[in-house]
Amino acid sequence: MSAAIDKFNYTLPYTTIFGGVSALRKDHLKKINGFSNLYFGWGAEDDDIASRISEAKLEISRYPMEVARYRMIKHSRDTLNPSNPERFGLLRNATKRMEKDGLNSIKYTVKSVYLQPTHTRIEVVINEKLMLQVS
Repeated sequence: MSAAIDKFNYTLPYTTIFGGVSALRKDHLKKINGFSNLYFGWGAEDDDIASRISEAKLEISRYPMEVARYRMIKHSRDTLNPSNPERFGLLRNATKRMEKDGLNSIKYTVKSVYLQPTHTRIEVVINEKLMLQVS
């Protein structure tokens, strides 16, 4: 949905980019088995899901660049979310893991549920070591 972002001078940095503001139909999310559970820290999870979308023969469609223009909120890098040193290795075999790593393998504990007027916020705890054992 965010086809043109000011950070990239309102152009796509590469054609398969899938990040920022995105939307998937429920049946498509199930078809690709959701997001991988192996990305902890910053980086490559959006490229991983783009690979899953392509592997499932789905298409990334975008609104015209003149319409889907976004300005990114100015922010600095989150020091509590460091770059994932494993991200490039994970990305290399993203489609090979897609059948067993995703919605069908996620393990979590619900910490809290907040009912809001426009949405429900559910906080969960995910054990990174446990997820690495599952996949």
